[in-house]
Amino acid sequence: MRTFLRRSDGFTLAELMIVLALLSFVLAAIYAGSQAMLSGAKVNQAQATFARDSGEPMRIINKSLMQATAIEVALPNQIMVTTDRNLDNVLERVRVTATSDGRLTYEVWNNGTKPPATPTSSIAWSTNCVNVARGVPLFHDSNLAGSTQTETTGGVDTLAAKLVTTDLVLSYGGSDYRSGQSILLRNRQ
Repeated sequence: MRTFLRRSDGFTLAELMIVLALLSFVLAAIYAGSQAMLSGAKVNQAQATFARDSGEPMRIINKSLMQATAIEVALPNQIMVTTDRNLDNVLERVRVTATSDGRLTYEVWNNGTKPPATPTSSIAWSTNCVNVARGVPLFHDSNLAGSTQTETTGGVDTLAAKLVTTDLVLSYGGSDYRSGQSILLRNRQ
């Protein structure tokens, strides 16, 4: 009986094809995992930027409106109030505006001055505000029962408002992120 010995000169074509197929599956899995990780990192970056761009403005808007004694101008994307925002018994005028060019601005006038005088301080918090572009009012007048009175047009009733709802919309990388809160104007009579 003759035995056939296999030569060890290399691999057969079938063996090479199997190895290449297995290697392509492994590389495809690695690629898919890296793409998922990069996508998750982009979302995390957008969320972190949103938290930075909305957190401080919403806190300051809340503080200014909570201490408001009068609402002077109330439009869907702008509000101007007389307030003692820093509780120093000196009234300031504060104006918050969402502009059509994507800015969210905060302006303060001290000592009874008001526009068109130059504000004492002016901050542009964000350049990613899309309230005007999306048609979402930054300010809503809400009654104490919680239903929005001016839901379709936005804006605030300068005489009767006791509860103002803010709805800030910022856009990052094509995705919109929202932050909202209801603010009780506790110094209104």
